[in-house]
Amino acid sequence: MTRSNIQALLHQEDFDRAEDFLRSWADNIRTPTAELCLKLSKDDVKVTGWEEVWASIAKLDEARPITAVGADLSGHVDGDSDERGEANPGIETSYYDESSFPFSTVSHGQILEEIDEKHGSSWQGCFTDTDYSLQARGLGGLYSAREALRERTRMRQDDVHPEDETLSTHFIVLHFHRAIARDVRAKGLPRPMPIIVGEHDFGGPYLISAYMAETVADTRDVAELILDQRRAKASLEHKRTIEKWISEMAESRDNVRDWPKRVNPDKRAIYRDFVDSRAQLSLGAWNITTERPVCNLDDAEFALLMNRVREHHGLETEKVPPPSRLQRVLGFGKRGL
Repeated sequence: MTRSNIQALLHQEDFDRAEDFLRSWADNIRTPTAELCLKLSKDDVKVTGWEEVWASIAKLDEARPITAVGADLSGHVDGDSDERGEANPGIETSYYDESSFPFSTVSHGQILEEIDEKHGSSWQGCFTDTDYSLQARGLGGLYSAREALRERTRMRQDDVHPEDETLSTHFIVLHFHRAIARDVRAKGLPRPMPIIVGEHDFGGPYLISAYMAETVADTRDVAELILDQRRAKASLEHKRTIEKWISEMAESRDNVRDWPKRVNPDKRAIYRDFVDSRAQLSLGAWNITTERPVCNLDDAEFALLMNRVREHHGLETEKVPPPSRLQRVLGFGKRGL
């Protein structure tokens, strides 16, 4: 059976017949990898993360309505690990609008015809966004075995059966297609749309098909909750990034101030210029100006500048205490140069 024959069975959603062929193939070679393939049941494999897809669609809909979703086995990232600590294959989840193909107005058959075009589909690479919302479950054992086979082949070890890698990849791809087709109909999407299943540098037979998600789910409340969680997480990460920049800048400035002027003065000057240039690069990008380089600012001036950075990014500022009488008398906190 050729690749085109298997793809035709996927188009017909005749997964059982495609699996019968693969099982016959595995029976013929009877390697440990083939045994692992034969042990894998269709009920073992699931695809989760549909609620995350709902949220992504809701966010992207604000610009242009999403009319198709892509799910590709990824050759660039692993997915979550299963109970045994074995990673499942990663899934690149893509979102398409009507700019590359009229998904919402054509039939399922027309989408399949476009997939079968030798020059490639017109929407290839034209997604509006991509993420890793979808996660495979139950493929960790076979996927880990396949990755080990690929490594042994790369190392030119002679204990690898020449068909093991191809066989295991076909089984992973088949179970992935079947799980997508089944699970998307069970969970549903915000509106009817195709989900296009394929692979991205996964090293497989490059089998592509499309399955119609006709179940309409009430996704609004769940999507909004997830988007709120994403916004909160993004806000926290943003705050951490800015506070890390402030901390690193303060440490660099202190390094200049603590460096005795008579010890390696040329190197000290180079480092001081580096610190000032690095600060100006970020401050300029944020449209924040300062009369003097940061290394020339006293402690209070530097603290006030860092508060301006916080204000620019919508973060809470810190109280800047005035210098004490003793600090003023002794000159603590004055310019570093």
